[in-house]
Amino acid sequence: ANKDMAKRTAASFAVVIIFLIFVFATPSYQDHPGTVILFGILLVLSVAARVAAAKSGHSDDDLASPAWIRNYSLATIFMGLVWAGFLGATFVHYKSEWVFLLLVLSTAGIASAATSSLAPNPMLARIYVNIMVVPIIFMGLAGMTRVSLTLSGLLCLFVGALQIMIRDSSRQLMGGLTTIENLNWQKADLEGVVEEIGRSSAQLKDASTGLSSI
Repeated sequence: ANKDMAKRTAASFAVVIIFLIFVFATPSYQDHPGTVILFGILLVLSVAARVAAAKSGHSDDDLASPAWIRNYSLATIFMGLVWAGFLGATFVHYKSEWVFLLLVLSTAGIASAATSSLAPNPMLARIYVNIMVVPIIFMGLAGMTRVSLTLSGLLCLFVGALQIMIRDSSRQLMGGLTTIENLNWQKADLEGVVEEIGRSSAQLKDASTGLSSI
């Protein structure tokens, strides 16, 4: 399961692409270049740390070790916190304007993708999704406007739906891995039966040769 999760980590670079698209599609860089550059650097570093943590598992033993799971989880949470910080900074500057709403839409897409990429570790998936989405809910509640409160309500439903998606994705993945493992065991058992038949055949041949001689 961890090997499957590590392979999917390369998709983290999509977050950087989404960030760049947001920056070029909105006036955020023109309005606050220092803030955008700071979070851009932090985001690239967090993605690089996550990919590096995934690639540090060179064997099945490495991937199954508590150290690998801890390092990968911390890198993932760090990336989520960086994005949450960028969300907060954008909310402070734009609140319920279209710039912030566009970032909320991007965040929803990233959180949805996480339900699949982090399916092998449902606990980490839930933490990551909450880090990404829950701050927006509180920001909306703090805004105390009709738009912000409605947004918070919708995002509460969205978080609930993501929790269900995480559960289902994890069950499907683990069910598939269990099936593959069972097939591997059955294959090993079948190979053992074939080897036993081969030995029995050789013994029967020797017995037949001896009987012919008699």
